[in-house]
Amino acid sequence: MPDRSNVQRALVRGACGVALVAIAGAGIVAARVVPEPSQTSLEPVAVTANDGQAVLACTGGLLRPAAQGLILGEEEPEIRGWAGVRSFSQDQGEGQWGESTSELGTPQLAGALVLPRGEEPPWAAGATQHSANGGDLRGLATNTCLWPSSSAWLVGSSVGIGRSNIVMLTNPSPRPIQVQIDAFTSTGAAALSGNSAVALAAGETSAISLDGLLGDDDRIALHLSTDAGVFAATMQHTELAGTAARGIGFVSPAALGKRVVVPGVSLTPGQVNLGGAAGAEQTGASTIVDQNLSAAVRIVNPNETEQSVTVTLIDSEGRAAPLPGGKAQVPAQSVLDLSLDGVAAGDYAVAVAADAPITAGVKMTRASDSGRTDVAWIGASDALEQGAGALGEASGRLVVTTTASLDTEDADPATLEWKAYDENGDETGSGSFEWRGTAGIDLPQGSAYVTLSADQSVYAAIALTSSEDQGAGIDSVPIAPRGGQLSATRVVVAD
Repeated sequence: MPDRSNVQRALVRGACGVALVAIAGAGIVAARVVPEPSQTSLEPVAVTANDGQAVLACTGGLLRPAAQGLILGEEEPEIRGWAGVRSFSQDQGEGQWGESTSELGTPQLAGALVLPRGEEPPWAAGATQHSANGGDLRGLATNTCLWPSSSAWLVGSSVGIGRSNIVMLTNPSPRPIQVQIDAFTSTGAAALSGNSAVALAAGETSAISLDGLLGDDDRIALHLSTDAGVFAATMQHTELAGTAARGIGFVSPAALGKRVVVPGVSLTPGQVNLGGAAGAEQTGASTIVDQNLSAAVRIVNPNETEQSVTVTLIDSEGRAAPLPGGKAQVPAQSVLDLSLDGVAAGDYAVAVAADAPITAGVKMTRASDSGRTDVAWIGASDALEQGAGALGEASGRLVVTTTASLDTEDADPATLEWKAYDENGDETGSGSFEWRGTAGIDLPQGSAYVTLSADQSVYAAIALTSSEDQGAGIDSVPIAPRGGQLSATRVVVAD
């Protein structure tokens, strides 16, 4: 395993203070005063991708919404930050990064890792992660680095009082591009008030606030596209209910197709009271989902005609069972949510099918016993045979689903090999297993990255959680397919 990496960590008290940043691999530990908030359009850096190269692009760290910024009736919160990127190929590539510190004083990745496309396709993962145990930015939020594309669907979030959405973009190509943003809501397509076209200079990372550009709506989705070049796009969302933080996170791109699959839906069981003098409780003995956890499927119909959709759950037995109430009509260019209430505890993938291309995601909401709430969005993903993901400092559960189980319960089982690594690239664990349908495995504590290889196509994601003292957060990160499995529009190639 190569021993080079690019990892940064920071711990910040409150909105300002001293950040301790450790860069693994370089052996540097530095203490510095957290800077004042910077502008949201970062200084462009030259990022080029010549013939035979691929780019893993990253869109930066958490930004403080303009309407927020107060510590709401709590003690000074602890804000933690982590940023890391790693190549699992022999060649570690060349990092071409912009500003390395977010406006919160925590590390971030804004720019790109340029990798050669040799005999072995590039294999890499990276992310910027934020967690806070209090204040208006309490929760867990992981901004995953992406293979760029000319089109991206961001399925998630809402618009209204106390809610904020910021689109984060990186142009990793050597020429300027223009990105068009189209919005979809519960009542149909919606025009952004103002200019819906964003110009990005070569190598630029920029952030665009949607606050005030869309009318209030509990269900939104965005389509971003460019006619020339490629880009990486994610969306930061934050929510307050009165004076209480109700979740933060990043929405990563979702796949589009006549049948799309949302992997990594992990519905953990609640506790069963076994009675007795001690009032003993046993976790995992119940098929009832933890009462503090809820989930809903979001479906986006971008077509000009109404679509009939069918939602199916693929479970650990390999069964593909229709979701009760999972047949629905989605109006033209509209967004619909369907609850997963009543589904038994377990690991699932959610498949959504229609007669025309649609896209989908799943919203996970986690409340704690202390009343804290966080949210995570999981987007529909492409199938892969090899991939990698970055889970940072959070606890992670790798959840995989075989593509064959979508069509038959009698499909041949798949075999998967996985390896987990800490932020320095040292192996923390590995294993292999054979399964049908959906399977999940808890990754070893201290793991920052994971790679997987399967003998058939699978869908995969990592379900993340943080402890109560770190904000009782929930999140999900996609698995990035190995670069050679991507279409030409998903990587930057010939100049």
